[in-house]
Amino acid sequence: MLFYTGTTLAAAMYIVGAVEIVLTYMAPWLSIFGDFTKDANIMYNNFRVYGSILLVIMGCIVFVGVKFVNKFAGVALACVIFSIIAVYVGIFTNIKGNDKLHMCILGNRLLKDIDLGNCTKDRGSGLWNIFCENGECDEYFKESNVSIVQGIRGLESGVLFENLMPSFLENGQYIAYGREPKDYEKTKENSYNQVMADITTSFTILIGIFFPSVTGIMAGSNRSGDLADAQKSIPIGTICAILTTSTVYLSCVVLFAGTVDNLLLRDKFGQSIGGKLVVANIAWPNQWVILIGSFLSTLGAGLQSLTGAPRLLQAIAKDQIIPFLQPFAVSSKRGEPTRALLLTLCICQCGILLGNVDILAPLLSMFFLMCYGFVIWLVLFKHCYEHLIGVHDSVSITGYYH
Repeated sequence: MLFYTGTTLAAAMYIVGAVEIVLTYMAPWLSIFGDFTKDANIMYNNFRVYGSILLVIMGCIVFVGVKFVNKFAGVALACVIFSIIAVYVGIFTNIKGNDKLHMCILGNRLLKDIDLGNCTKDRGSGLWNIFCENGECDEYFKESNVSIVQGIRGLESGVLFENLMPSFLENGQYIAYGREPKDYEKTKENSYNQVMADITTSFTILIGIFFPSVTGIMAGSNRSGDLADAQKSIPIGTICAILTTSTVYLSCVVLFAGTVDNLLLRDKFGQSIGGKLVVANIAWPNQWVILIGSFLSTLGAGLQSLTGAPRLLQAIAKDQIIPFLQPFAVSSKRGEPTRALLLTLCICQCGILLGNVDILAPLLSMFFLMCYGFVIWLVLFKHCYEHLIGVHDSVSITGYYH
């Protein structure tokens, strides 16, 4: 049940992520509740509305049957592979950096909503009008210089060494270079146009947010009933998934840290660069490769979760391990777990109503971590006590019994 719940909430996270890509980077004009750059709650309300609509559409697609989902999976996989290649090519073609993204910096603080032509302290400039009122200017503004900094600096710049140290912040602190309290601590109610952290971050919190991205390695177990030789395919597929994703994730962490400026890496919504997606501006040949690829891959992952989760629930119900789940063991005339799908859609809708990936991801992590913890505990228990209970057969990582 832990794995089922985690898989269902993963679908909610993918759907919210797909909506975020469209509204934030592809079509901001689709916002229903106004300018979401001014208030994060406006953005989250948009995610809830569009996410619910997208869930209904995806639910209908899954209801049609697994064959249709499998056809889309091939398209999504092709987009993912091409996007990854485009990122790697872009990183090395921009080894000296590029001039696509520039940031306006006041002292050590990152600024938003400012045209680079107004990134000056001259009297009457756009920046001066923000920080000065009735001839009185903000103290930090008076004490600090203004500079324009290149966002994508390239591997040759040596920015990797600047990004080695942690830069955790509390909610409401300014995103700034260094660790001087005067640079990142908020001392006034008015934040002007300075970029701030919207959540408190730590190593544990960031692990919780990142962890769901590596849980797809067990997707094969969700679809074991649809595989011709599950005993052979699942171990091979899982091992290949672990090796592939580990290589991609670890290399991307190092390459992004060696390419992008520290402040831009921490600018969550790209507010300092007009709401653009950083990785899309690194990729070759242009940003639409990543935007479209990311959107289709999140849709594909969401469909896979909505396809696999009902089958997990149905399998649990058929085993009669939890008696009150028995009604969900029933299949439709076409062999589809319709009842389990309806329950899955309801739980997924609850996740979408949270509206924030940063809330969904840690919650999702807890379910998967508990599931993996129980699996490891059972393996250790069996290994330590199998001689007492008289069971000596086991299965290796390759899937063959001995």
